[in-house]
Amino acid sequence: MTTFFIWLLLGGAGGIVVLAVSASIQKSVRTRNVRQNLKAEAEFRPLLIELLAQDEPDLAGVEFGPAERSARSGTFDQLVGGMMRKLRGSDRQILHDLLETRGVFEQSRLSTRSRRPAQRIRAAELLGDCKVHAALPDLTNLLTDRNNEVRKAAARAIGKFGDPSSIPGLMAALTADQVPLSVVGMAIVHIGPSGNDALRSSLTAEHPQERLLAADCLGMSGALDALPELIALVEREQTPEVLQTALRALGRIGSPSAIQQLVVTLTRDVGPSVRAEAATALGRIGSDDALAALGSAALDREPSVIRAATESLTRLREPGIERLRVLSQSGGQVGAFAREALDTTGPPRGRIAA
Repeated sequence: MTTFFIWLLLGGAGGIVVLAVSASIQKSVRTRNVRQNLKAEAEFRPLLIELLAQDEPDLAGVEFGPAERSARSGTFDQLVGGMMRKLRGSDRQILHDLLETRGVFEQSRLSTRSRRPAQRIRAAELLGDCKVHAALPDLTNLLTDRNNEVRKAAARAIGKFGDPSSIPGLMAALTADQVPLSVVGMAIVHIGPSGNDALRSSLTAEHPQERLLAADCLGMSGALDALPELIALVEREQTPEVLQTALRALGRIGSPSAIQQLVVTLTRDVGPSVRAEAATALGRIGSDDALAALGSAALDREPSVIRAATESLTRLREPGIERLRVLSQSGGQVGAFAREALDTTGPPRGRIAA
């Protein structure tokens, strides 16, 4: 029995040694590759700058000689793609045409089907940075990739194309829990106002996450044309998080047309966080109707609503400040929050600060 344990310990020790040696070899290989790539980049960069300085460069006849042969596969193309992110106009177009001439884009499209996740990610990033529109179907397929990081890279790349037709695919990836809301949201923000029509359609989607993201993006872009759909969403929405986001969007857009629905929301049997969001939106928009509604909201039983209402009153200039002065004479939470809000506005006009 003793001999058995001795051999067991020796075997375990031998395994640890093998793992340590293997890790050391892998680290050594990675270090060597990094050094080799850095050396190649140092040689590539001045050659690329020289190419950009030419009035009419002959891209088909570009030769980088030893520098290109010394680099590991993809180093040159990654360097060019990285430079393209920082360039605009003709310089960017020259590098784009250079990569296309070298067949890099076609190879990258093929690489989206590679077995290696890292290679699929690099391909997605390059195709997105270079806005290779022909690759949009390949990137859309990656939204259902088995690897989470690949799916996120594909979504980010798709956003860079600025193509509103890609929004339904991105929303489908969101609702299928394939790509996080934050990543899909940033992709849609990159697409910009051209995607507003698709987002307006998403306000009636079945999945709450899609409605939430659509409302948030429309609010951030100040989409005045989406106001009727957003008001209708606030009127019918039952999911608190979506309702809050829609109210926030109305406040960001800032149209007085939304005031009536915001006032109604303050009287609905909804949670305090929703009523507080409605009060904040009213403060962003302003008007006499908002003043009256905020004065009533300041008497709410929930501290979060009282605070939101009193803070919003500070945005309504002198009428709002005057209402706060009256409220500050009240007892309890109402008076405390009103006095706190007044402290942020400074001394009244005509009074010299001590």
